[in-house]
Formats: sequence, C-alpha cells, structure tokens
Amino acid sequence: VYPAGHVINSAFKQCTTSLSNAVGATTVWDTDAEDVHISVTAGNILFVQILGGRISVPTNQYYATTRIRIIDNSTNYEYFGHVHYARDYLGAGTAKTVFVSPIATTTHIIQATGEIVVKRGLSISHSLGTSYWEGNFGTAGDSPLPSGYSTGGTNYFVWEIQA
Repeated sequence: VYPAGHVINSAFKQCTTSLSNAVGATTVWDTDAEDVHISVTAGNILFVQILGGRISVPTNQYYATTRIRIIDNSTNYEYFGHVHYARDYLGAGTAKTVFVSPIATTTHIIQATGEIVVKRGLSISHSLGTSYWEGNFGTAGDSPLPSGYSTGGTNYFVWEIQA
C-alpha cells in the first residue's frame, strides 16, 4: 500500500526519570514503566532516536556510552549510541563534573510482526564514580542551561518505515 521509505507508524514518549550507573562495564536500562512500545510488521525497518536530558560524568570516569535495546520477538538487540568522554575533555585531576547532551540513534530490521519494546541504556568505563543519563536537562540557571530557558525531558522517537 505504501511505497518503500514511507513512515507507516510512529511512537513518541517524553521521560523525566534518570538512569544511574556506578558499575563499570555493565549497562543499566530503562524500567518497564519508561520504555516505548510500538506495534510493527516483520520485514520493515525501525528507526529509533533517543535524545535529550543530559549525561553527567564525573572527572574520574573515562566515558559513558548511550545504548538502545530493542526487544523484538523476545530477543534483545542492543545498539551503541554515542560515547561521552570526561577525562579527555577536561584533563586528569580537574575537579568538575561534565554535562553533555545525550543522543542515541539506530535502525533495526523488524524480525516479527507484533509489539516491539524500546529502552534506553547507559554504560560506563569503570566503577570509579556514578554517571547519569538525567531525564531532564536541568533547571533554569543550572549549568549549562542558561537562566530563563525551560527544560525538557528525554525524548524517544520511534518510526516504522516501509521496506
């Protein structure tokens, strides 16, 4: 019915909860209350983009990586998002927390017709400190959000594209 490349279904959610990770080399994931559900058709393409909020990485942490988990036909498919560096950016010994704007984007070929679940995740390099994917960017005046600006949550955009 639709030509290839046409968006035939979409889902959106805004989340204000935070993920925190203090355990190195593992990934923490959204709870079931914060994930996104979408009904899809096998063979089509899923395009997922999760952005917003902020990553908070202490200087004794080397990096934090955003992740996306897609649960399709009871199988977990895990994708890397973007790496956010702290130590390389500030230099060793700088006593400051780094705040960066997170993003995670991926595509996925849908394996089975039915419901797909999408979750965001956060992994870190070492258990030297706690990193966060904060749901909100911060409050007005909170660095790096200038005074007078409003805040938003972490936004999940999911599109099913006709193959």
